[in-house]
Amino acid sequence: MLLLIKLVVSHLITSYQLKEGSIKVNGDASKITKKVTDPYPYQFTMPEEKVTITAEFYAPISRISVNKKTIKTSYYYGKDLDLIGATLIVTYIDTTTASVPITNEMVTGYNKTKLGRQILTVTYEDKKTTYDVVVSDYVDNISMVSLPKKTTYRYGEDLNPVGASIRVNYASGDSKITYVFNRMIINYDSHKLGKQTITVTYGGCLTYFDVTVVDYASQISMKSLPKKTTYYLYEDLDLTNVTLEAKFASGAPSKIVNIDKSMISDFNNKKLGQQVVKVTYGDLITTFRVKVIEPPTYLSGALFGGIIGGSIVLAGAIGVALFFLYKKKH
Repeated sequence: MLLLIKLVVSHLITSYQLKEGSIKVNGDASKITKKVTDPYPYQFTMPEEKVTITAEFYAPISRISVNKKTIKTSYYYGKDLDLIGATLIVTYIDTTTASVPITNEMVTGYNKTKLGRQILTVTYEDKKTTYDVVVSDYVDNISMVSLPKKTTYRYGEDLNPVGASIRVNYASGDSKITYVFNRMIINYDSHKLGKQTITVTYGGCLTYFDVTVVDYASQISMKSLPKKTTYYLYEDLDLTNVTLEAKFASGAPSKIVNIDKSMISDFNNKKLGQQVVKVTYGDLITTFRVKVIEPPTYLSGALFGGIIGGSIVLAGAIGVALFFLYKKKH
């Protein structure tokens, strides 16, 4: 006759739970049947041999929490959830713990196109926990809106970005216009002559504009002085073969420059005496000296002699005519 054995299986620690399918008769789980409606749900037919019944029990989960050292909490707009290396700390009722990898299927509540703080929920078996992430916008690209007011610079002169502005376009579709500051410029060289393409950086993106660095005279001196340094009243300055030497800030070879009337100031041919004549080249000045004197008297005293006979009067008239002709000519 077959003997039907009915079992109630429990652990000495009542909070432990039976692992489903772990009851075995002589190591064989297939010999166990389960009737959930029976007060003794686990049953088997007693064989004609010694019987060893085994079962596995486990401690249920008490709580779960996110291991903050492994979780990424800051995201840029449009970026997918990154759970590489993320783990849960699973604590069981017997106080033992385990580390469990977090998968995408375990996480809900993340929206990569929603800016700001978000609360995500992690579910493991029948337990839940939460953690916060922040989704931030970022600069997708930039472009020049307006150039600097000044784009030509003298050798050694600092760049001045006043007037320059850029448009900042964000990944979310937002945009703004901001001024360009020196801290945003990364490759200007004030000691490199010629055209330069300047790089503007903002939020990891780049845009460009051009400037030109030019040389300039940093020092001038007279090279060839005028051969003529004495002039009569009303006589023009003679600048034949008068030159200056210009030395440049960059150290480039000096230049010999012919001086013309446009470079001259402080010469007055209607003023008698010594004069210091200024020569201007760029924003530099050098000088040389000349002297303005009275013209020669052709008929001394003729204009001021008394009227002594018609011949003296005639001589006086000729003298006046000659003086005014000279004055007009010079």
